Amino acid sequence: MGMQTKNILFSNKLTWCEVLKYNPFRQRIVMKLICVVLLLTLLVYGATSTSPMHCEGPCEKHSCPVDGSNCPCGTYKDECGCCDFCIACSGQKCNLLSGQRCEGKQVCRPPLGASFVDVQTGKVSSVCQ
Repeated sequence: MGMQTKNILFSNKLTWCEVLKYNPFRQRIVMKLICVVLLLTLLVYGATSTSPMHCEGPCEKHSCPVDGSNCPCGTYKDECGCCDFCIACSGQKCNLLSGQRCEGKQVCRPPLGASFVDVQTGKVSSVCQ
């Protein structure tokens, strides 16, 4: 490293960007740090978005979306064991995105010829099959 470069690097008047411009080693370190921070952010986001429902406090039935009394094929409890949800009957529309259950061993799926993307965009409804 020449004398002129050393003077530029250690001058108090330089910004971080200017120092990095003249030092490839520091550029690599900063890039690695940025990659590590992005990776950690993605890991934390992925862990929280796939975590089970957080149940705290007593069950408040009045805040449940369904009362469970008008479900011809029965009901099931949510992950917290508080609210009742209707089980979809055979051939009935179901909510694939929320994980609604179907009666018996049937599964909530898009109709034949439709894709999961069609369900996500609301073009078609899933059916218990």
